[in-house]
Order: sequence, then structure tokens, then C-alpha cells
Amino acid sequence: MLFFILYRMHVPENMPGRGNHIWKPVYKSELKSSNNNRNQAQFEFNQFSLLVQDLCGGERDKEIKVEFFQSSKNGRHKNLGSVLFTVDEVKGDANVELSLVKQKGAKLTFSKLIFQ
Repeated sequence: MLFFILYRMHVPENMPGRGNHIWKPVYKSELKSSNNNRNQAQFEFNQFSLLVQDLCGGERDKEIKVEFFQSSKNGRHKNLGSVLFTVDEVKGDANVELSLVKQKGAKLTFSKLIFQ
């Protein structure tokens, strides 16, 4: 089973400076369906909506992170990869494709995240 977690960037007041941030989870997905064929795996997740304020505190140029995981019954989920984007990058276009940064050793059959 595949799932993803959506994170917002948070910079604590006591950690000013470049690169001093933490990722706070905002949403964890549920898989709606999957289609695994030899050439291409397709995953469809339940539709959801979030407020821009919840994603980036209203700062549309602040990065948002999505991490993809392979679920495991023992709770040790395998991180397959992540993608960073901003609200400005994905708003307005019908289809936006972002490249996935794969984790070392991950077996992931897709390499694009498409927003519709």
C-alpha cells in the first residue's frame, strides 16, 4: 500500500537563519485505488482540500513537501521519495508535473506528481 504525507515548512522563532526549519505534517493520504501493470503503475488517492493558510501560512512562495511511503504492517514504512513545491508553482495550471526525488534504494515505478 502506498501513501503520502504533506508537510508545511515551519521556522521556529528561536531558530532564525537560512535552513533552520522543521517540517510539520498537515495531511496523510488514503489510497483510493491502484493499477499496477508492467509498463506503468498508477495510483489514485482520495480527493482532499486544504486551505492555503494551512499549507504555507499564506506565504505562497514558501516550500511545501510531499513524501511518499510504502506501507508496512510492522509500522516501519519505507520512504520512497519526496517532492518540494510552492503554491505559486501549482496554482492556475490544469496539469502540473513535478519530479520526485527518490530515496536511495527505493523501488518506485513512477517519477512524476501531477496536480489537477
